[in-house]
Amino acid sequence: MRIFRRYYLLTLFIAALVAVAFWGMSASAEDQSLVKIENEYIKIFVNNTSDGRGRFAVDVTGGDPDRKDDDGQPLIYGRPIPWTSYTTINMNGLLFAFGGPVSKRAGEGLATGLMIQKPEVRDEAIVTVWRYGDLEVTQYLSIVDGPTTGLPDTARIAYTMVNRGQVNHSVGLRICLDAMLGENDGAPFRMGERQILTDYVAQGIAIQSYWQAFDSLEEPKVIAQGTLAGGELTTPEYLYFSNWGTFADQPWKPALVAGRDFTRTGEFEYDSAVALMWDVTNLPPGAALTRVTYYGLGGVTISKGELTLGVTAPASVQSGTAEQYTVLAYLENRGEGVARDVSLTIDVPSSLRLLTPAKVDLGSLKPGETCQAAWTFTAVGSGTVSINVRGHAFESDPVIVERKIRLIAPPKLGLAVLDPPMVKSATGRYEPYPVTVQAIISNDGGDVATDTWAELAPGSGLELAPGESSRRYIGRLAPGDEILVRWSVISSGEAGSAGFKILAGCNESKVISGSNAIKWPDLPRQIKCVSAPVINDQYLLYKVEIDLINLPEVAQVELQLTFDSEIQPKLVGVFRGGFLVEDGNALSWLSEPQMTGNILLLKAARTSGTGSQDEKFATIFITRKDNTPLAIKNAVVLQLLDSFGKPVPATVIIENRNQ
Repeated sequence: MRIFRRYYLLTLFIAALVAVAFWGMSASAEDQSLVKIENEYIKIFVNNTSDGRGRFAVDVTGGDPDRKDDDGQPLIYGRPIPWTSYTTINMNGLLFAFGGPVSKRAGEGLATGLMIQKPEVRDEAIVTVWRYGDLEVTQYLSIVDGPTTGLPDTARIAYTMVNRGQVNHSVGLRICLDAMLGENDGAPFRMGERQILTDYVAQGIAIQSYWQAFDSLEEPKVIAQGTLAGGELTTPEYLYFSNWGTFADQPWKPALVAGRDFTRTGEFEYDSAVALMWDVTNLPPGAALTRVTYYGLGGVTISKGELTLGVTAPASVQSGTAEQYTVLAYLENRGEGVARDVSLTIDVPSSLRLLTPAKVDLGSLKPGETCQAAWTFTAVGSGTVSINVRGHAFESDPVIVERKIRLIAPPKLGLAVLDPPMVKSATGRYEPYPVTVQAIISNDGGDVATDTWAELAPGSGLELAPGESSRRYIGRLAPGDEILVRWSVISSGEAGSAGFKILAGCNESKVISGSNAIKWPDLPRQIKCVSAPVINDQYLLYKVEIDLINLPEVAQVELQLTFDSEIQPKLVGVFRGGFLVEDGNALSWLSEPQMTGNILLLKAARTSGTGSQDEKFATIFITRKDNTPLAIKNAVVLQLLDSFGKPVPATVIIENRNQ
């Protein structure tokens, strides 16, 4: 028995090791195929396979804290690997699918570009980057607070398109979301006072600030919400509702059919989906364009009875602004007979100013039928207030829902421009160089600042260092947060005080600015020409090096060298220095250097200054037929200009090292 038991235990141990190894491989494979972020409310996960890389889905994790029936349910179809929701890029009329190629129906056959960065988590967002010719597109997926719940239960879906080329491009974007509410793949959509059960497209003022979807008001398993306007959100030009198959097969403007329900053609089950389309617009070289929308859980407060009433409203609103907000009420007849003289009435405190009538008459409501009403308002004051919506019908008990709204101050940007370091002259050079310019951008208000940015405007005597851009994109800046932004700057060649201005702004606040200055010390500004022999067994070779010292703004040079020689020197070659390299490209001479007698003429230009304190202009090799020394007799600057054609003063230094 002991021997049997020993072998039995050994077998179990080996089996356990195999199981652990297998589980480890399975987990590893799953980890590699999906990139995800999640919290106690929702999970966003992105396809990281070769079939549909970059496509995403959203699941509920814990969801609404007051309900358990939405736990673990899908919000966007995508199990186990997302592929049905996809994004279309329109570039100059050519359509591309964002991300990698897919072998399935949704956008199948669309061209795909070049992967720059596969999906990875960066700063609490899943970031994916793709390139389509000159157009670089970055997908950012992160979790933000839901507008009607006030909880971090909403996916922020953002795309930034940057034109990396040298010509204009027309670009557009379409996002298809394959909405799925738990087990329900065909729930109706609700927007404003409209219940959407068939193909529908909204545009212009018909697009409300948000839409919601749920199966039943009495017992909703999952309440989804797409938010379209407000803050950083960019409202699409078109909002389409249809069956998923229509969007899967038609990647740009779908052909909708009036009155057609959400059943896929040739099938028998509902499959609703929504598509947001931002039409094509011009994107100049170097410009960026961002499109942002929200999709997540909706907050609906429900009171049940013969008349069941659900009310949704923003969890918080900005007070003292012209921003308009919407309260939406749903009323469902749960009784056995027709409800008559149905009405909905809202009661708001004085700190909320209604822009629409408080009472909405709805007529009759059949058993099982749902109607809805909307009110818009602005806010003043502060604190938390309550609104009450009352549903009433003839010979029925009224039903009342109370919902609280927090009134907060709008974002308020603060800007502190820091003093730059003192620039000194050290051995004929600036120290430090380039110089760092810094500012602190803060949000001193009560709400999130969106699309926050800062920009440096250099004054006379100052330029951005090569490779620097003037604008810094900060994005979302929460109340009480601050961020340090910095730029590298260089001298444009003039000694003395060089002022600069820093501007900052966001979607919700006016542009603010601050200024400061850098004092450049006086430095020797020289064109240095050095001649020296190079040891060679066969013939005497001289090397002449020409350097531009403390001439960062120079963009055009015409220099004439005269050599002291009775016998004409022979030019072996002229090699371009860093002055003739711009944006990584080698530039040509304005005219090919050639020796005429004992005179050499060099002419070169670039579009802007190098920004460098010490830049090589040229290296010249010359031979002599005899053994007499070669010397630079004279160097004359015929032209020395900055990028604006303004003459730049400089001293020519000649050094002959013949010994």
